[in-house]
Amino acid sequence: MNQIPPALHPAYDWKFEQNEKEVIVTFQFPPTFNIHSFQANLTNDNQCIRCDAPNHIPFLCGHLNSPADSINVEFLEDSNTVNLHIIKSKEEVWKIVIQSFTPQTGEIDPKSAFLIFSVLSNQDVSDEIKDSIAALLKSSAQAGYVPALLTFGNICIKLETVQHVGFSMLQTAAEMYQSPEAFCHLGSFMLRQNEIEQGLIMLNESLRMGYTNAALIIGRTLSPFSPLPSLEKKNGQKALEMFEKCPLPDSKYEMAKILIKGCEGVPEDSERAKKLYSEAKAELPQLPPLEEVIAKAENKEQGVNGIMVVAAGVVAVFGFILYNHVKRYRK
Repeated sequence: MNQIPPALHPAYDWKFEQNEKEVIVTFQFPPTFNIHSFQANLTNDNQCIRCDAPNHIPFLCGHLNSPADSINVEFLEDSNTVNLHIIKSKEEVWKIVIQSFTPQTGEIDPKSAFLIFSVLSNQDVSDEIKDSIAALLKSSAQAGYVPALLTFGNICIKLETVQHVGFSMLQTAAEMYQSPEAFCHLGSFMLRQNEIEQGLIMLNESLRMGYTNAALIIGRTLSPFSPLPSLEKKNGQKALEMFEKCPLPDSKYEMAKILIKGCEGVPEDSERAKKLYSEAKAELPQLPPLEEVIAKAENKEQGVNGIMVVAAGVVAVFGFILYNHVKRYRK
Protein backbone atom coordinates (compact mmCIF):
# COMPACT_ATOMS: atom_id res chain seq x y z
CA MET A 1 0.00 0.00 0.00
CA ASN A 2 1.62 3.24 -1.19
CA GLN A 3 -1.00 5.71 0.00
CA ILE A 4 -2.40 6.66 3.37
CA PRO A 5 -5.79 4.98 4.01
CA PRO A 6 -8.27 7.73 4.96
CA ALA A 7 -9.10 6.05 8.28
CA LEU A 8 -5.41 6.06 9.23
CA HIS A 9 -4.67 9.67 8.28
CA PRO A 10 -4.76 10.85 11.93
CA ALA A 11 -1.98 8.36 12.74
CA TYR A 12 0.17 9.70 9.89
CA ASP A 13 -0.51 13.20 11.19
CA TRP A 14 1.26 12.29 14.43
CA LYS A 15 1.91 14.81 17.19
CA PHE A 16 5.01 15.17 19.32
CA GLU A 17 6.15 16.79 22.52
CA GLN A 18 9.54 16.80 24.17
CA ASN A 19 11.70 17.72 27.08
CA GLU A 20 15.49 17.77 27.10
CA LYS A 21 15.69 14.02 27.74
CA GLU A 22 13.12 12.52 25.39
CA VAL A 23 10.72 13.04 22.50
CA ILE A 24 7.25 11.49 22.71
CA VAL A 25 5.51 10.93 19.37
CA THR A 26 1.80 10.11 19.58
CA PHE A 27 -0.02 8.10 16.90
CA GLN A 28 -3.82 8.04 17.10
CA PHE A 29 -5.36 4.97 15.44
CA PRO A 30 -9.01 4.13 14.67
CA PRO A 31 -10.72 1.47 16.82
CA THR A 32 -10.49 -1.11 14.02
CA PHE A 33 -6.68 -0.94 13.84
CA ASN A 34 -4.58 -3.43 15.80
CA ILE A 35 -2.10 -1.16 17.55
CA HIS A 36 0.08 -4.14 18.47
CA SER A 37 0.97 -4.48 14.78
CA PHE A 38 2.87 -1.19 15.16
CA GLN A 39 6.63 -1.65 15.32
CA ALA A 40 9.54 0.76 15.70
CA ASN A 41 13.20 0.14 14.92
CA LEU A 42 16.40 2.15 15.05
CA THR A 43 19.29 1.65 12.65
CA ASN A 44 22.51 0.24 14.10
CA ASP A 45 24.01 3.70 14.52
CA ASN A 46 20.84 4.98 16.27
CA GLN A 47 20.60 7.86 13.79
CA CYS A 48 17.57 6.72 11.79
CA ILE A 49 14.20 5.30 12.75
CA ARG A 50 11.39 3.40 11.03
CA CYS A 51 7.92 2.99 12.51
CA ASP A 52 5.44 0.97 10.50
CA ALA A 53 2.88 -1.84 10.39
CA PRO A 54 2.51 -4.66 7.85
CA ASN A 55 1.27 -3.50 4.43
CA HIS A 56 1.43 0.19 5.32
CA ILE A 57 3.87 2.94 4.40
CA PRO A 58 5.91 4.13 7.40
CA PHE A 59 4.19 6.29 9.98
CA LEU A 60 7.51 7.83 11.02
CA CYS A 61 10.73 7.27 9.13
CA GLY A 62 14.01 9.01 8.41
CA HIS A 63 17.17 10.49 9.86
CA LEU A 64 16.55 11.78 13.38
CA ASN A 65 17.36 15.33 14.43
CA SER A 66 20.11 13.83 16.63
CA PRO A 67 21.11 10.25 17.51
CA ALA A 68 18.84 8.44 19.95
CA ASP A 69 20.02 6.52 22.96
CA SER A 70 17.07 4.14 22.78
CA ILE A 71 13.36 3.89 22.00
CA ASN A 72 10.38 2.23 23.62
CA VAL A 73 6.77 1.84 22.52
CA GLU A 74 3.80 2.40 24.81
CA PHE A 75 0.40 0.96 23.82
CA LEU A 76 -2.66 2.74 25.25
CA GLU A 77 -5.54 0.30 24.82
CA ASP A 78 -8.35 2.58 26.01
CA SER A 79 -7.71 5.20 23.32
CA ASN A 80 -6.11 2.88 20.72
CA THR A 81 -3.09 5.17 20.78
CA VAL A 82 0.63 4.45 20.48
CA ASN A 83 3.21 6.62 22.22
CA LEU A 84 6.75 6.32 20.90
CA HIS A 85 9.39 7.40 23.41
CA ILE A 86 12.67 8.45 21.80
CA ILE A 87 15.32 8.78 24.48
CA LYS A 88 17.92 11.34 23.45
CA SER A 89 21.61 10.51 23.55
CA LYS A 90 22.27 13.95 25.01
CA GLU A 91 20.09 16.51 26.70
CA GLU A 92 18.96 19.11 24.17
CA VAL A 93 15.87 20.50 22.44
CA TRP A 94 15.21 19.13 18.97
CA LYS A 95 14.00 21.50 16.26
CA ILE A 96 12.29 18.65 14.40
CA VAL A 97 11.93 14.89 14.85
CA ILE A 98 13.10 13.83 11.37
CA GLN A 99 15.62 16.07 9.62
CA SER A 100 16.02 14.13 6.34
CA PHE A 101 15.44 10.78 4.65
CA THR A 102 17.17 7.56 5.66
CA PRO A 103 20.46 7.52 3.67
CA GLN A 104 20.48 3.76 3.07
CA THR A 105 16.92 3.52 1.72
CA GLY A 106 15.90 7.06 0.76
CA GLU A 107 12.73 6.66 2.87
CA ILE A 108 10.93 9.37 4.78
CA ASP A 109 7.42 9.47 6.20
CA PRO A 110 4.80 11.79 4.63
CA LYS A 111 4.47 14.24 7.52
CA SER A 112 8.23 14.65 8.02
CA ALA A 113 8.67 15.27 4.30
CA PHE A 114 6.05 18.01 4.46
CA LEU A 115 7.49 19.58 7.62
CA ILE A 116 10.96 19.80 6.07
CA PHE A 117 9.47 21.44 2.97
CA SER A 118 7.55 23.91 5.15
CA VAL A 119 10.68 24.94 7.06
CA LEU A 120 13.06 25.18 4.11
CA SER A 121 10.64 26.78 1.64
CA ASN A 122 10.82 29.99 3.67
CA GLN A 123 14.62 30.07 3.63
CA ASP A 124 17.10 31.32 1.06
CA VAL A 125 18.50 28.08 -0.34
CA SER A 126 20.24 26.97 -3.52
CA ASP A 127 18.35 25.75 -6.59
CA GLU A 128 19.57 22.24 -5.87
CA ILE A 129 18.07 22.35 -2.38
CA LYS A 130 14.86 23.85 -3.77
CA ASP A 131 14.55 20.91 -6.13
CA SER A 132 15.14 18.47 -3.29
CA ILE A 133 12.52 19.98 -1.01
CA ALA A 134 10.05 20.23 -3.90
CA ALA A 135 10.56 16.48 -4.31
CA LEU A 136 9.74 16.06 -0.61
CA LEU A 137 6.47 17.94 -1.06
CA LYS A 138 5.64 15.83 -4.10
CA SER A 139 6.31 12.56 -2.25
CA SER A 140 4.18 13.67 0.70
CA ALA A 141 1.31 14.62 -1.62
CA GLN A 142 1.58 11.36 -3.53
CA ALA A 143 1.28 9.49 -0.24
CA GLY A 144 -1.98 11.33 0.48
CA TYR A 145 -0.85 13.53 3.38
CA VAL A 146 -3.58 16.18 3.31
CA PRO A 147 -1.51 19.31 4.18
CA ALA A 148 0.84 18.39 1.31
CA LEU A 149 -2.07 17.81 -1.08
CA LEU A 150 -3.45 21.23 -0.15
CA THR A 151 -0.11 22.99 -0.55
CA PHE A 152 0.96 21.25 -3.76
CA GLY A 153 -2.57 21.54 -5.15
CA ASN A 154 -2.86 25.26 -4.42
CA ILE A 155 0.52 25.96 -6.02
CA CYS A 156 -0.35 24.02 -9.16
CA ILE A 157 -3.85 25.43 -9.49
CA LYS A 158 -2.33 28.91 -9.82
CA LEU A 159 -0.16 27.77 -12.75
CA GLU A 160 -2.22 27.50 -15.92
CA THR A 161 -0.14 24.71 -17.48
CA VAL A 162 -0.64 22.36 -14.51
CA GLN A 163 -3.94 23.68 -13.20
CA HIS A 164 -5.63 20.35 -13.86
CA VAL A 165 -3.11 18.56 -11.63
CA GLY A 166 -3.70 21.04 -8.82
CA PHE A 167 -7.44 20.53 -9.16
CA SER A 168 -6.96 16.75 -9.02
CA MET A 169 -4.89 17.01 -5.82
CA LEU A 170 -7.46 19.21 -4.11
CA GLN A 171 -10.19 16.86 -5.30
CA THR A 172 -8.36 13.92 -3.73
CA ALA A 173 -8.02 15.82 -0.46
CA ALA A 174 -11.72 16.71 -0.53
CA GLU A 175 -13.34 13.50 -1.73
CA MET A 176 -10.97 10.80 -0.47
CA TYR A 177 -9.82 12.43 2.77
CA GLN A 178 -12.88 14.63 3.39
CA SER A 179 -10.85 17.79 3.96
CA PRO A 180 -13.19 20.77 4.48
CA GLU A 181 -10.34 23.12 3.56
CA ALA A 182 -9.96 21.35 0.22
CA PHE A 183 -13.67 21.78 -0.50
CA CYS A 184 -13.23 25.50 0.21
CA HIS A 185 -10.31 25.89 -2.17
CA LEU A 186 -12.10 23.93 -4.90
CA GLY A 187 -15.15 26.14 -4.46
CA SER A 188 -13.00 29.27 -4.69
CA PHE A 189 -11.36 27.98 -7.86
CA MET A 190 -14.72 27.20 -9.46
CA LEU A 191 -15.99 30.69 -8.71
CA ARG A 192 -12.95 32.06 -10.52
CA GLN A 193 -13.84 29.79 -13.44
CA ASN A 194 -17.40 31.20 -13.34
CA GLU A 195 -18.80 27.80 -12.33
CA ILE A 196 -20.90 29.53 -9.71
CA GLU A 197 -23.38 26.81 -8.79
CA GLN A 198 -20.78 24.07 -8.33
CA GLY A 199 -18.47 26.48 -6.54
CA LEU A 200 -21.14 27.43 -4.02
CA ILE A 201 -22.06 23.77 -3.47
CA MET A 202 -18.46 23.06 -2.48
CA LEU A 203 -18.15 26.18 -0.34
CA ASN A 204 -21.35 25.35 1.53
CA GLU A 205 -20.16 21.77 2.04
CA SER A 206 -16.90 23.13 3.46
CA LEU A 207 -18.84 25.36 5.85
CA ARG A 208 -21.16 22.48 6.81
CA MET A 209 -18.06 20.46 7.73
CA GLY A 210 -16.97 23.24 10.08
CA TYR A 211 -14.45 25.20 8.00
CA THR A 212 -15.68 28.69 8.83
CA ASN A 213 -13.28 30.42 6.44
CA ALA A 214 -15.62 29.30 3.65
CA ALA A 215 -18.21 31.71 5.05
CA LEU A 216 -15.96 34.61 4.00
CA ILE A 217 -16.19 33.67 0.33
CA ILE A 218 -19.88 32.79 0.46
CA GLY A 219 -20.46 36.16 2.12
CA ARG A 220 -18.56 37.92 -0.65
CA THR A 221 -20.84 36.35 -3.26
CA LEU A 222 -23.78 37.89 -1.39
CA SER A 223 -22.28 41.29 -0.58
CA PRO A 224 -23.35 44.28 -2.71
CA PHE A 225 -19.79 45.58 -2.27
CA SER A 226 -18.08 42.54 -3.77
CA PRO A 227 -17.84 41.76 -7.49
CA LEU A 228 -18.02 38.01 -6.90
CA PRO A 229 -20.90 36.47 -8.86
CA SER A 230 -23.92 35.03 -7.09
CA LEU A 231 -26.85 32.81 -8.06
CA GLU A 232 -29.22 35.15 -6.24
CA LYS A 233 -29.71 38.86 -5.84
CA LYS A 234 -27.02 40.52 -3.73
CA ASN A 235 -28.19 40.67 -0.13
CA GLY A 236 -26.33 42.71 2.46
CA GLN A 237 -28.10 41.15 5.45
CA LYS A 238 -27.34 37.58 4.35
CA ALA A 239 -23.76 38.62 3.64
CA LEU A 240 -23.38 40.02 7.16
CA GLU A 241 -24.71 36.77 8.63
CA MET A 242 -22.09 34.82 6.70
CA PHE A 243 -19.24 37.16 7.60
CA GLU A 244 -20.14 36.85 11.29
CA LYS A 245 -19.42 33.09 11.07
CA CYS A 246 -15.82 33.66 9.99
CA PRO A 247 -13.16 34.79 12.50
CA LEU A 248 -10.75 36.15 9.88
CA PRO A 249 -10.03 39.90 9.90
CA ASP A 250 -11.09 39.91 6.24
CA SER A 251 -14.65 39.22 7.41
CA LYS A 252 -14.63 42.24 9.71
CA TYR A 253 -13.42 44.32 6.78
CA GLU A 254 -16.20 43.03 4.54
CA MET A 255 -18.77 43.80 7.24
CA ALA A 256 -17.39 47.31 7.59
CA LYS A 257 -17.75 47.85 3.84
CA ILE A 258 -21.46 47.06 4.09
CA LEU A 259 -22.16 49.02 7.27
CA ILE A 260 -20.23 52.21 6.49
CA LYS A 261 -22.99 53.42 4.17
CA GLY A 262 -25.58 50.68 4.51
CA CYS A 263 -27.51 49.09 1.66
CA GLU A 264 -30.94 47.67 0.93
CA GLY A 265 -32.07 45.89 4.09
CA VAL A 266 -29.06 47.04 6.14
CA PRO A 267 -29.11 50.48 7.80
CA GLU A 268 -25.98 52.59 7.93
CA ASP A 269 -23.93 52.04 11.09
CA SER A 270 -20.76 54.05 10.60
CA GLU A 271 -19.70 53.71 14.24
CA ARG A 272 -19.73 49.90 14.12
CA ALA A 273 -18.17 49.96 10.66
CA LYS A 274 -15.23 52.03 11.87
CA LYS A 275 -14.76 49.75 14.88
CA LEU A 276 -14.72 46.64 12.69
CA TYR A 277 -12.39 48.29 10.22
CA SER A 278 -10.01 49.30 13.01
CA GLU A 279 -9.92 45.72 14.32
CA ALA A 280 -9.29 44.32 10.84
CA LYS A 281 -6.64 46.93 10.08
CA ALA A 282 -4.74 45.99 13.25
CA GLU A 283 -4.26 42.48 11.82
CA LEU A 284 -4.02 43.46 8.15
CA PRO A 285 -2.14 46.78 7.98
CA GLN A 286 -2.18 46.70 4.18
CA LEU A 287 -5.97 47.21 4.01
CA PRO A 288 -6.95 50.28 1.96
CA PRO A 289 -9.30 52.92 3.39
CA LEU A 290 -12.97 51.97 3.40
CA GLU A 291 -13.95 54.90 1.22
CA GLU A 292 -11.41 53.91 -1.42
CA VAL A 293 -12.77 50.37 -1.62
CA ILE A 294 -16.38 51.49 -1.86
CA ALA A 295 -15.48 53.88 -4.65
CA LYS A 296 -14.00 50.94 -6.54
CA ALA A 297 -16.74 48.45 -5.72
CA GLU A 298 -17.04 47.53 -9.38
CA ASN A 299 -13.35 46.56 -9.58
CA LYS A 300 -13.33 42.96 -10.84
CA GLU A 301 -9.92 42.25 -9.32
CA GLN A 302 -11.20 41.90 -5.76
CA GLY A 303 -12.45 38.68 -4.43
CA VAL A 304 -11.63 35.04 -4.06
CA ASN A 305 -7.95 34.94 -3.20
CA GLY A 306 -8.13 36.09 0.41
CA ILE A 307 -7.66 32.78 2.17
CA MET A 308 -5.47 30.67 -0.09
CA VAL A 309 -2.96 28.87 2.11
CA VAL A 310 0.07 29.21 -0.15
CA ALA A 311 1.96 32.49 -0.08
CA ALA A 312 2.61 34.12 -3.44
CA GLY A 313 6.33 34.03 -2.77
CA VAL A 314 6.27 30.26 -2.39
CA VAL A 315 4.41 29.95 -5.69
CA ALA A 316 6.93 32.20 -7.41
CA VAL A 317 9.94 30.35 -6.03
CA PHE A 318 8.68 26.80 -6.41
CA GLY A 319 6.23 27.10 -9.31
CA PHE A 320 8.67 26.20 -12.09
CA ILE A 321 10.47 23.57 -10.01
CA LEU A 322 7.20 21.91 -9.06
CA TYR A 323 6.08 22.04 -12.68
CA ASN A 324 8.93 19.68 -13.53
CA HIS A 325 7.93 17.36 -10.70
CA VAL A 326 4.26 17.50 -11.69
CA LYS A 327 5.11 15.91 -15.03
CA ARG A 328 6.12 12.81 -13.06
CA TYR A 329 3.36 13.10 -10.45
CA ARG A 330 1.39 10.04 -11.51
CA LYS A 331 4.39 7.84 -12.18
